[in-house]
Amino acid sequence: MSTVMISGASRGIGKATALKFANLGYNVVVCYNDSKQQAEDLVNEIKKISNAIAVKVDVSDYSQVDDAYNSAKKYFGNIDVVVCNAGIAQTAMYIDTTKQDFDLLVGTNLAGVYNLSRVALPDMVFRKKGAIVMTSSIWGLEGASMEALYSMTKHGVVGLAKSLALEYADCGITVNAICPGMTDTDMVKGYSDEDMREILADIPSGRINTPQEVAESIVWLATNSHITGQVLTINGGIGDLSIKLQ
Repeated sequence: MSTVMISGASRGIGKATALKFANLGYNVVVCYNDSKQQAEDLVNEIKKISNAIAVKVDVSDYSQVDDAYNSAKKYFGNIDVVVCNAGIAQTAMYIDTTKQDFDLLVGTNLAGVYNLSRVALPDMVFRKKGAIVMTSSIWGLEGASMEALYSMTKHGVVGLAKSLALEYADCGITVNAICPGMTDTDMVKGYSDEDMREILADIPSGRINTPQEVAESIVWLATNSHITGQVLTINGGIGDLSIKLQ
């Protein structure tokens, strides 16, 4: 039985992805940081159809990621798929951001992706197989006003995915990135009704993504052995990414 390890798995896109993989028969490693109850609830839900464990880990801390990976490997055996999904957002004028904001976003959104992929790759290279999917954003393809730090980190994720895909293609390892547009997760809870009307007016489909739709794309990329180095946008038909969904 194959095993998937997902960071930021207790809610939103990560939770939907965990359930999609579980329904395909995967063992699921649910990585969480500050949402223990949600992670445990998800594990209990998954156990009705497959196998799962919850692992607490701060993805910005390499040693914690290494320990979490080794614990999961000891429990399930080889880790076949890694989904680097943990992420946080911030909306602020650039000159109002602080070094603490920078460290927090880079630590989670960029270092967290580095840490998990770096820990997982040696085993994948040894086995000559594996798949890594990284969650970026449409703002990982374009800059976003009021989201400079977030956009910066998500650009980094895209660059890393493309580079690793080239570096490890001959090892039978695929590395891809997804770039969702606005998705119905906790990140959008703070938007007012007026904000949402303006956002929806710029989306041809007239709605935002569901976590399940994004999860389907992650699973598709992870389970296709000859798709690598790709950056998939899920955005309801937005053709011009210079449109700022603010």
